Formats: sequence, C-alpha cells, structure tokens
Amino acid sequence: MQFPFELTKSETAVSDDLSQLPLDSRYVACFGKAKHITALDKFTALRSLWLSGVNEKQAALVPKMDRVETLVIHDLRTPTLSILGSFPNLRTLLIWGNTKATKLTELSALKSLRVLGLEHFPKIRNIDEIGSLEGLEMLCLTGSMDTALKLDTLTPLANLKHLELLHITNLKVADESLSFVENLRRLKELQVSNQFPTEEYAALKAKCSQVKCTHFAPYIYSNLKCDNCGADQAMVIGKRKPFVCPSCSPLKLEKYQSQFENMVANAT
Repeated sequence: MQFPFELTKSETAVSDDLSQLPLDSRYVACFGKAKHITALDKFTALRSLWLSGVNEKQAALVPKMDRVETLVIHDLRTPTLSILGSFPNLRTLLIWGNTKATKLTELSALKSLRVLGLEHFPKIRNIDEIGSLEGLEMLCLTGSMDTALKLDTLTPLANLKHLELLHITNLKVADESLSFVENLRRLKELQVSNQFPTEEYAALKAKCSQVKCTHFAPYIYSNLKCDNCGADQAMVIGKRKPFVCPSCSPLKLEKYQSQFENMVANAT
C-alpha cells in the first residue's frame, strides 16, 4: 500500500485567474491569490481542488462546495482550519504546510474523510480531532525535511478502527509510545521513522504480526557506506541507535539482534 503523495503535485497548470478555466472542469488547481476565486462554486462538475498559498483573507473568499471530494492545500497561512467548512463532504484531504494553526478543531466535522495527510504543522501538539475521524483508512502525519512534528502523544489514533495504512515520519512524540497500534485491527501497513525506543518496535513485532513494517526487525540495511570497507551499513532499530557495518563489526550487529529478539520474546 502507498499513501497518495502524488496528489501533492498539481495535475494541471496552476491558475491565477479562474475565469480562464472551463466551468465543466472536474479538477482545478489555483493560487490563493487567483482572480475570481469566489466563483469556484460555478464549477458544478468540480470534484478535486488543488490550492497553493492561501492566507486568512483568501480562505474566507472560498465558497461552499458540497461536491468536492478531494482537497489539497500547499502553504495554508491561517491560524485555524476554518476553510474546511467549505468542503463538508471531503473524502481525501492533504494539507502540506501550516505554520500558524495551533489546533485541528475543524477536522472533526469531516466524517466522510477516508484519506488524511498533514505535513509541517509546527505549532500543533494535540491530535484528538484526528482520533474522532473513525472512517479514516489512510493517514499520514509528518514533519518537514528540516523540522520534526512535535506531538504530546499518538494515543488518539487508537480510535481509528478502519485504518489500513499509517505513515508517521519525522516525529518527536513526548510519550514515545507506539502501543496505540495494537488497537488498529484493520491496519495492514505501518510506515514509521526510526524515532521511537527499540522496545516499542519489538512489542509491535510480537503483538501485530498482521502488520507490514520494515522496522519490526533488529536492523535494516541502509545506503550509507562504511568508511572502512565500503559495504552498506545496517541501521539498528530504535532511537539513538547506531549504524553498524556487518562486515567490519558482525559481533556488534549480532548483539543488537539478540537484544531485539529478547525484547520480542518478553513483550506482554
């Protein structure tokens, strides 16, 4: 399974004047500053909307559109997510960047949502609203390339009983727990970065055998080359764990493997 990251790229040229687009368009990509953005509701066939660079004043101009099922927003510059009130029937929502929002309040109204992706929300700490979206099937939570997403806990995600794919990368979670995954009975794949204690991955290896995850292992091979021999180094699973060359330090790698296997065996 793969999260639909391809949606973050516009399928068409990004418009700065909606009056130049055919009204029967099913897909529209435009800037927040685009002329005639208030006329979006005239596009009666519109199902997917891609927006870039939307400030608070521009967000207030977006009309209500019941038919839109897919919304992608790059660089949403608003302190709230009130723009989502214009899209009550969304099934797919990706917001790629909001440095002002401190809460996700408006998300909880999107009960039809099946796919959600949030990237680079540096002021968000609480994700309770995501936990109320029980129909979600795919979820992506990630920081930017330079800044980790800092959250208090991921525990609210335990309510997502229909979730099949979870992508959580570049996170710093205060309670450092992945135990919520045990409650996700329909989860098929977990894509997670190496930012949690080794014990968390080992426990899920023991309890969630149905879930595909590369990190349910003592180590995984990387593209990082050993300075000594040039072999691919192994990344030991767990935060603050080292990269180890299997050729130069086989006994060290065996030690980490034994530790991981013991953690799995002792997981309760």
